[in-house]
Amino acid sequence: MPVAKDIPSAVRSLSSSSEVVAPLNMEAACERVAILVRQNAVVVFTISGCCTCHVVRQLLFGLGVGPTIIDQKMLKSL
Repeated sequence: MPVAKDIPSAVRSLSSSSEVVAPLNMEAACERVAILVRQNAVVVFTISGCCTCHVVRQLLFGLGVGPTIIDQKMLKSL
């Protein structure tokens, strides 16, 4: 599998729009994610309407895990 050697200065976000995240904003986002991961044993990042995300949530709740669910729309408000 080829590995990208050149990382662009801006990284596309996961949103469906063509929004571009600047490197400084990306660092802030990474820090917020790191805080969430430190504070919670299991964190699931989801996208509204994604059937796979729904199945993962149901599976974890069925196993009694009780994960912290972070929807993509909530990430913008964090």
